[in-house]
Amino acid sequence: MGIMPVMETAQQIMRQYPDVRVNLRSADEEPILADLDAGILEFGIIKGNRPLNNYNTLVLPAKNHWCAIMRADEPFAQQEKIRPIDLVGRPLITSRQAYKHGLFQKWSNTLYDQLNFVGTFNLAFNGSLLVKTRAAIALLYDQLVDVSPASGFRPPA
Repeated sequence: MGIMPVMETAQQIMRQYPDVRVNLRSADEEPILADLDAGILEFGIIKGNRPLNNYNTLVLPAKNHWCAIMRADEPFAQQEKIRPIDLVGRPLITSRQAYKHGLFQKWSNTLYDQLNFVGTFNLAFNGSLLVKTRAAIALLYDQLVDVSPASGFRPPA
């Protein structure tokens, strides 16, 4: 996953300097940028491509890929890949940021208006809980949550 090199570096720093404390926060890009500007955060990780001219930046070496997670009893959970047509009429949730930026519009092409987004989340774990209850299928970046073997975890076609 794209963020793992950062976590591995944090682990090395914490091991070498036992008095260092780490405070992890999850948020959309706007609060992260606001807290950087206010000096509240030392650094932030923002997914996606956007101009960050006011900041020193680097690109993490790994790329994140989105996928659909669903219960294993979903009709298409055994398919190797998910197609836009598979999601038409199904309740969907995704991150606020992905929804706001229309991440799935290009992929779903002419079927986008037929996708039924019933909500958003800002923590992937919370979205995965709705999947467990059969409330929705979650569209999110891979490896953000542990997916049990009983769940479907499918990349896009």
